[in-house]
Amino acid sequence: MYIGAVTFLIDWPYFSNYITDGLLHEMFKTVVKNCCVKTIHVKELVTTLARLDRVTAAHPTWIQGVEYKQLLARFVENTLFYNSNDDNVSANNLNIIWHALHAEGTYIKTFATQLCSKDQFPNNTGALICLLGLLTTEYGNSPHYASLWTVVSTSQMRVASIKPPHGNEVRGRVSCTCVNCKSLVQFLRSQQMTMHLKARVSDRHLLSYSAKPFNLKSQTLEHGMPRTLVLTKTAEMIQSQKDAHTKAVNSCRKLLQLKPAGKDAVALEALVGTASLTLPASSTSTTQTSTGVKNEIIELD
Repeated sequence: MYIGAVTFLIDWPYFSNYITDGLLHEMFKTVVKNCCVKTIHVKELVTTLARLDRVTAAHPTWIQGVEYKQLLARFVENTLFYNSNDDNVSANNLNIIWHALHAEGTYIKTFATQLCSKDQFPNNTGALICLLGLLTTEYGNSPHYASLWTVVSTSQMRVASIKPPHGNEVRGRVSCTCVNCKSLVQFLRSQQMTMHLKARVSDRHLLSYSAKPFNLKSQTLEHGMPRTLVLTKTAEMIQSQKDAHTKAVNSCRKLLQLKPAGKDAVALEALVGTASLTLPASSTSTTQTSTGVKNEIIELD
């Protein structure tokens, strides 16, 4: 019955002159009721939701039913379901859901908030920019659109505003300020490709831990006491940092075109106009740990 009802909704426009609204409504309710069953994966429901949207556009009062609200609630539970390796696919899925949620009104704020959360939609800024492009014409004045745009643009400005590494330099942060980690900072800022540290096991482990975010090649020379830790920058890692900066700048240009009506974008306009902002070679900030010990974070900007 569910498959038949879905097929009927697909072909509904072709038979609209031959059926009653009552029959159409019964078919609509049948599809919605079956979509609320948890055994149907929410990913499979996105296409069905798009078909339902064609019906609700003609009969907007039908979206006020309890079961339709239950169906929409399923789409808000976890946005990771719509994450795809293809940004366009992810954006199209999210656009379908956004449209349905916005029309009904109950869950759109929660959905938009989840999209703004790194936990719900990690490492997929490209998909969110594509989504903004799909939403801007119809929802450019929506506060939920403005919130999503602000989060995405702030994230991209943070990356684009850091000047790209020069030559063999590496950008990033080192939280430890011990002698060996300060040597690591000097190495990362330098044009040198290899660093050697002859030290005891605990010191080598600490340095390896501090170096882990930079994807350096790590090798321990098994001769001499104490052993020697060798850290090596890779051309791929250096290039990836430069590519990330270029991608962020291009994203900022796109986001400027998608700016919500009346939204202040002076900082974004300034960044796009200069391609990158000039920042100090390094800066430090101090945080307070739970033990009360101050921990200085060195930023390799």
